[in-house]
Amino acid sequence: MKFLPERLRDIRILKGYTVEYVASQLGVTKQAVSKYETGRMIPSSDVLNRIADFFSLPQSYLTKEEMLPDKRSLIFYRKNNRTPNREIEEAQVTLKWFYEMIDACNEYITPLRIPDLSEKMTIEEKAYAVRKFWNIGEQPIDDLSFLLKNNGFYIFTTKMGNDKIDGYSQLIGEYPIIVLNESRGNKERKNFSLAHEFAHLILHVNSTTESDESMEKQADLFAACFLMPKTEFSKEVVRKDADAFIALGERWHVSPQAAVERCDRLGLLEGNQEVKRAHKEYLLQRLNKRKDYFIPEENHVCGLAEIFETIDSDAEKRDAFMQRLCFPVSEVQRLCHMDTVFEACNVKKEENAADMDGVQLSFVF
Repeated sequence: MKFLPERLRDIRILKGYTVEYVASQLGVTKQAVSKYETGRMIPSSDVLNRIADFFSLPQSYLTKEEMLPDKRSLIFYRKNNRTPNREIEEAQVTLKWFYEMIDACNEYITPLRIPDLSEKMTIEEKAYAVRKFWNIGEQPIDDLSFLLKNNGFYIFTTKMGNDKIDGYSQLIGEYPIIVLNESRGNKERKNFSLAHEFAHLILHVNSTTESDESMEKQADLFAACFLMPKTEFSKEVVRKDADAFIALGERWHVSPQAAVERCDRLGLLEGNQEVKRAHKEYLLQRLNKRKDYFIPEENHVCGLAEIFETIDSDAEKRDAFMQRLCFPVSEVQRLCHMDTVFEACNVKKEENAADMDGVQLSFVF
């Protein structure tokens, strides 16, 4: 079996470890770890055993072939020149791991259901077309995460190193994957962030240029149109004071600020341009002082939770799944916020280790 250097790099990045730290734990030099990760040097059997022990890896993890398909969109990730490379690398690896988890249980997946959208359509028209295709009318969406899951999107939350990042997304093969920052914003902000990433996967999957400000604005506009459809939303805009926008936000599951922006876009604020601008700024200032609307709320979402519970309930299916996946159980549990799923695999590993007392595991190449 062939040692795959990318696998060592992936697990190090997911753990948040530096090359120097891993080297110190393995008893090798920093240069050696760098060479292992780039494929310029193959670890000895003794070092491989230390790697497996340090990261609590299944023996097959470091020899599992890379399986990302050629069909992949850009990673939609709002970044700037100051964004550390480690954050971008973490997003890349996290998306890859979620893809492999989805693919490992593909017999249970929900097919992707999205309409064909003409490039000639406006963003407002595209948002309405998706609602019509899913037969959800123009009423508020109580649970966007559930709606997307039922139409073939895979949503996860994870703790990100940068608290200023709302999330990122990518289409990998046939699987649209959205990852949100679990500790970023309240539930209304997260709802809009989810709609924003969904917009990228609807509007931009064929783009060959990196996400820029225009794409971000398009995603924001689609999210607003999708969450607050023009006809029904406009009917409910009667009063235009701060309390009224708080009520609108609660009904449509968005922040009151997003409701103000939508009203402005629809031309529902009264007066000439100068008056409208002043009214909008006044409303946003009033709403921004409402600190209770900015209290972060942690919520954990795993688009595979029900599937994992089904697999875990059957010993034969569970073993077959874990053999196909080849990931450390602890990392699956951590990434998916499921502390007890696949626990039996850990028990089995401990029993096998006891049976092999005094025997050193080795990798064959």
